[in-house]
Amino acid sequence: MENLQATMSTVVEKIATCEFYAGIYQQRHPIIMTSTTTTPGVDNDLDADLNNLYAAVRAFLDKAMDYLEGGKTGM
Repeated sequence: MENLQATMSTVVEKIATCEFYAGIYQQRHPIIMTSTTTTPGVDNDLDADLNNLYAAVRAFLDKAMDYLEGGKTGM
């Protein structure tokens, strides 16, 4: 149980840190490419990667909640 709490705490902290730096990056250093078709492609890739990260974290948290609500203890 303590390991799960520590892991969840780490995940939440990392997400917050990523969101913080993503905000700074987007405000101060927008991606500018030489091609007008490249920049939207990079933006779409970044959005897709962020969505995938969110989905993975959400799946982890859902599994953790199922585990904890199921009354399972220990390993």
